[in-house]
Amino acid sequence: MLSVRSHLTVLLWIWMGIGVACQSLSSNEEASKKASAELLDTKLTLIMTHLEHNQEDAALQEIRALLRESPESPQVLAVGGIVYLFFSRVPTAIEYLEKAYKLQPTSDVGLNLSAAYLAGNRTKKAKPLLQRLLVDEKYENRERIYHNLGLAFEQENNFVLAEMNYQNALMENPTYYLSHYRLGLLYGKNGKNRQAVEHFSKSIALCPACYEPVQELATLYIERKNSKKAAALVSKFLEEKNMPAPIKAQARALLGRARASSPTQTQDIQ
Repeated sequence: MLSVRSHLTVLLWIWMGIGVACQSLSSNEEASKKASAELLDTKLTLIMTHLEHNQEDAALQEIRALLRESPESPQVLAVGGIVYLFFSRVPTAIEYLEKAYKLQPTSDVGLNLSAAYLAGNRTKKAKPLLQRLLVDEKYENRERIYHNLGLAFEQENNFVLAEMNYQNALMENPTYYLSHYRLGLLYGKNGKNRQAVEHFSKSIALCPACYEPVQELATLYIERKNSKKAAALVSKFLEEKNMPAPIKAQARALLGRARASSPTQTQDIQ
């Protein structure tokens, strides 16, 4: 399902300078250092897995322990920022991610920091950071940079530049469903319903388990007196397996709303 975590970059575990640092160590020391790094990697990956499986409390307890043990580790700080952002603890998330980015100024950490800035409506910090990240031509996930730039401009009600950056994201990666979703919202706000339907539909096709585009498209259908399409869309979504109970309840309520709508005339979407 779309959620806070689906708007974040998956942090890549980059261990800084271990090979160089170990050159002057004995084989035992080198083996010990490598084992410690691998253990930390495992713990951090487990925390992210907890978040993916809706085990938020376990993730929070484990990252708190790691932050006490390794308060200067850029990897720990970066994951700490992601966890606290997941809990909407935005100032704390920014604090940890800023520290992580200062210690390890990679594009992945910078992108997560930009997400935290955007969550706190700090577009004046997010935009210059994202523009610097675009300079890194080797970064493979450039669509995420453009997408976050789109979010920044959308927060500032600059819909022209928001649209341009979402389109740039899709030029980099046509399968990036989040940009399709945001374009759907943007077009819907501006009365461009056909374009909204197109991009919501693409977002759903690329991420069938994501509820938000289904909700937006079904609501648009209902508003345009096309409850039959809305009901069919939500019914298909409810066939998804392993759906969290709160999402299933929302989808069932939306299906009930669609079925309760009995229009006298179906309106074409313009």
